[in-house]
Amino acid sequence: MLGGFLGAADSMANTGDTLTYSASNLPQEASFNPGGGSGYLFDKVVEWPDGSAEHVQIDDDGFFRLNGIKRKLVGLDIGTIGLSGWFHEPGNLAIIDKELAYLESVGVRLIHVNVYYVGYETELERYSGLLDLLYEHKMLIVPLIIGKWMPNFGDLNEVDFQIGAEDSMGGWATRWATVMAGYSNVVAVFVENELDYRLDGQAYTANAAATYMEFLTGIISANLDAPILTKVMGYFDEGIADDIKEAVLPYADLSSFDTYRDTASEMGSRIDETKTWLGVRGYPITGWWMGEMNAGSGNAPNTAAFSTAFIEAAFDRDVAVVFLWTGNRVTELTAAFFDVMGI
Repeated sequence: MLGGFLGAADSMANTGDTLTYSASNLPQEASFNPGGGSGYLFDKVVEWPDGSAEHVQIDDDGFFRLNGIKRKLVGLDIGTIGLSGWFHEPGNLAIIDKELAYLESVGVRLIHVNVYYVGYETELERYSGLLDLLYEHKMLIVPLIIGKWMPNFGDLNEVDFQIGAEDSMGGWATRWATVMAGYSNVVAVFVENELDYRLDGQAYTANAAATYMEFLTGIISANLDAPILTKVMGYFDEGIADDIKEAVLPYADLSSFDTYRDTASEMGSRIDETKTWLGVRGYPITGWWMGEMNAGSGNAPNTAAFSTAFIEAAFDRDVAVVFLWTGNRVTELTAAFFDVMGI
C-alpha cells in the first residue's frame, strides 16, 4: 500500500537538474532553472485556506511552475470509482480525507480525480464535499469528465447523447465545468478517458471521436479557464487505436498517455516509443503527461511491483507530470496504493 511504499526508503536529496526526493523518497518534483516557453496554459494565484498564497503556472511546454520554480510533479489518481459506494457519501469522504492528509504530509501536491455523473442537477451538492477536501489539503486538481461508459455513448452517432430521462452529455458537461470553475485550484482538465480503447459493442470511428471531442472540449473551454488534456493509451497498434489517438489529440493543449509495464526498464522503453510516435506526428516529445502509471498491465495493475524507478524512467526522459493509478480499488486491491481504510 502507499504508506509502506512512501515510507520504505531513507531520505535523500540532489541538486541541479536531478530529481529532488521528499522524506519519503518518492520523487515528488524536480527543480530546473527558470526559462522555458513563451506563454502559460494556466497562470493563477491560489489563495489557500491557511492564508498562504501560491502562484501556480503551467508553462506552454507542459511543466508546472510553483512560485516561479519549474517542477516535474508526481500526482495520484485518488480513485473515486474504486470506493465502496458513491464518493460523496460521508464514509468515503472520511477515507479520502485521511488519504489526502497523508499525501499532504509527504509533499504530494497534485491529484487526478474522476468526477463522474451523480444525477441531474446534483453536481454542486455532491461534488463540493470532495472538492472542498482537496482545497483544504492544498491539492492542485486535475479532474476527469468521462461519457464513454454511459449507456447511450454507443457509436457516437449523437455527440449530445441522452443521459437518463432528463439530461444530456452537453447539459451535464456545462454544469460540471461550472462547478469546477468555482475552485481556483482546478489547474487542468482531462476530457475523456482512452477513447482509443473502444468498449465491447462500441464501433465509433476516429472521425466520430474527433467530432465528439470538438463538441465536449468546446463546452469545457467555454465554462472553465484551464488547459485541456485527454487520456489515451501508451500503446501503439498502427490500427484503429492509433487512428483515434491522432483524431483526438489535436483537441488537447498537452499530450497525455496511460502506461503500464512490468518493469521500470520496460517503462523506459515504452516512453521512448511514445516519444518517437509523438515526434513523427509533429508533437513535442518532452513535457507531456502520464495520465496513469503503474506496474503490471492496464487490465491487471500490480502496485506491489512498483518502485520509484518507474517514476525516474519518466522524469529522466522529460515527462512533465506522472499520475500514479490508483489510490482506491476495493475490488482489486493489487491495483491500489491505499487499502480499504485509506492506509
